[in-house]
Amino acid sequence: MSSRPQILITAPFSAIYVERLKIDFDVVITAINDSTQPLIEGPHSGLISDAVVLICELDLVDRATIDKMPKLKLIISCRGTPVNIDIAACLEKGIKIAHTPNRNADVTAEITMCLIVATVRNLFAANEFMNSKKWSKIDPLLAYVSFRGPSLSDKTLGIVGAGAIGKKVAFFAKSFGCKVIFHDPFVHESEIQDLGSLQTLEEIFLHSDIVTIHAPLNDKTHNLIKKEHFDLLKAGSFFVNVGRAGIVEESGFRAAIESGQIARAGLDVYWQEPLPHDHWLFSCPNVLLLPHIGGASDDVINNHSQIAFEAVTNWRNGLEIKQIVSTMEGEQ
Repeated sequence: MSSRPQILITAPFSAIYVERLKIDFDVVITAINDSTQPLIEGPHSGLISDAVVLICELDLVDRATIDKMPKLKLIISCRGTPVNIDIAACLEKGIKIAHTPNRNADVTAEITMCLIVATVRNLFAANEFMNSKKWSKIDPLLAYVSFRGPSLSDKTLGIVGAGAIGKKVAFFAKSFGCKVIFHDPFVHESEIQDLGSLQTLEEIFLHSDIVTIHAPLNDKTHNLIKKEHFDLLKAGSFFVNVGRAGIVEESGFRAAIESGQIARAGLDVYWQEPLPHDHWLFSCPNVLLLPHIGGASDDVINNHSQIAFEAVTNWRNGLEIKQIVSTMEGEQ
C-alpha cells in the first residue's frame, strides 16, 4: 500500500491539475456524481475511507459520511459556497473546508448580459416568430413592429449584490451605456469605485429600468424582494435573475408579471428545480426561461480545478488557504 496521502475527486476536474496533484498524492477519480445524495450512499461510498482530501461538487457530505472518513483532513467544495458540506460536523472534527468562490463569475455575468439584452429587446419572442415561419411577404414588417424594444443606452440598471458577478455585470452594462446602481449592505462605496453608486433596496426598485439579482441566498436574503418592492418599479420595467430564486418572493414576482408592472423578465433560477411542467411560468409569454445554465462552461471546471489545486498545495505546505471556511456562516 502507498504511504502517500490519498485525494478522492468526485467533482469534474481538469486533467492538468490532476497530474499536478499526483506528484504528492495518490489521486482517486470517480465517475462524476450528478445528484446531491449523501456521499456515503452514492456510487463512491466504497472509496471514501482512505481519503485524506476530498474534492467534491454536488455530493452531500453529511455527518454520517464524515464519520466514515477517519483520515479526512480537508474538504474542497467546488462551489461558490460550500452548501453541500456539514460545516458543524467538520469543525467539530478539525476538518478544514475550502470552496471555490468566483469560479463562474465571468460566465455568469456574460449570460446575465445575454438575458438582459434578450429580455429588453424581446429576442426570444422574435426567435419563436421565426421558428413558427410567421415572417412572410404578406406582412414583412410585422416583426419589425411587433418586437421593438428599448435601447440599453441611458437606462438605469439596478444590481442587487455587489460581489464579483455583480461588479462584472456592471462593467459589461456600462459598455452598453447603462447607468448602474447597486444595493449591497456589506460593500463600501470605495469598493464600487467608478462602476456605479450604492443605494437602498427601495431606491433600486424606484429608480431602475432593469433589475438583476446577484446576492447570495441565506437567512437574511431569503424572500428579501417582495411585492412592495416590485410595486415601486416603473410600469413596464424589466427583471432578470441569474442568482438565486429564493431571494425573490414568488407571489410578489408573479403579481408584477401578471399585472404588467414588469414588462418582461429573464430567469435562469427557480423556486423548484427542475421546474415542474405545470408551473405557472410556462403560461407567461413575457418571461424568458433558461434551465439554470448560468455557470455552464468548461472554463468553470478549469477555474475551480485551479483554485482547488492551490488550496491543496497550500494545505500540504502549511500555508494559508485563502478560500478557507471558518464559521457556521459558510464563508469568512
